[in-house]
Amino acid sequence: MSEILNNLCYTGIASINGHLIGLRSDGSAIGIGYYYCNGPCGVKWNNLVAIGAGNDFVVGLTSQGNIEYDGYCPPYTPDWVKQWPDVVSITACANHVVALTSKGTVVRCAPNPGFSYPRNYLIVQDWSGIISIFGGDNCVFGLKEDGSVVATGTKKEWRRLSGVDKWRDIISIASSPFFTAGLKSDGTVRITGAINSIAKNEIKSWKQIKAIYTNMISGSILYGIKNDGTVVFIDTFNMNLYDHELREVKQWRNIIAIAENDYFVIGLTGAGKILFTPHHLHIGTIDKSIEAEIQHRLATFLSTQS
Repeated sequence: MSEILNNLCYTGIASINGHLIGLRSDGSAIGIGYYYCNGPCGVKWNNLVAIGAGNDFVVGLTSQGNIEYDGYCPPYTPDWVKQWPDVVSITACANHVVALTSKGTVVRCAPNPGFSYPRNYLIVQDWSGIISIFGGDNCVFGLKEDGSVVATGTKKEWRRLSGVDKWRDIISIASSPFFTAGLKSDGTVRITGAINSIAKNEIKSWKQIKAIYTNMISGSILYGIKNDGTVVFIDTFNMNLYDHELREVKQWRNIIAIAENDYFVIGLTGAGKILFTPHHLHIGTIDKSIEAEIQHRLATFLSTQS
């Protein structure tokens, strides 16, 4: 198991593709990137209260309600999101930024005009009474005070959005290209989408779960953090595929957050330390030199920041 020790504790993590950003206890953020966010990202950000990672960008929310943005984007995107008023929380979806305002309404980053998006793509402007937002690959979820869920996405997302509008008592949502999972207030988990029946029944048996996570871009694994800080996980396609590879995750303790990308799984402990273990999302297809570079940068960059 690899453990990254730092002079400042971490209070949040976000990761997707080959980049990772960590929120530190003093409100600053540091990160590494492999694709468009190449090298350190967000190193000059301060007074942050939340962070997110998209397909090729990272985003942060300051205590003043301002939004910071770094990475590949259309030229207007940073200016656009910085004009959003009264923002209280953010989420990074695969290719767009979504924000929740103090009025319970939701705004999202305008799509790239150079790309032909489907009609009615991610319509959120008519939402109201929203208390939390969650992002997916090409979909967005809003959580209302009564635990009900609203969702929007492209037509191809219908299978993993099916039935979420009937869920109740939901407190958190995790969505991948294959499924959507909802955490209930009683610590059990609902799930819908393209998953095998064995995995679905196993997830139904989970108890005392306080948080759920998945890889929104390419994840088939659902992670659950239990009340005691241990981690359970299951691959919704092949239940035993990653058991050996992620055996270290089963040994983690005092975990409060998890993030996953194609190369590693990251866990944040209650003591503010970051744990990570290698992960080959596509077994046999990962270039070993890429894997070694990312693991080296992850360990050396984060461990030398103060």
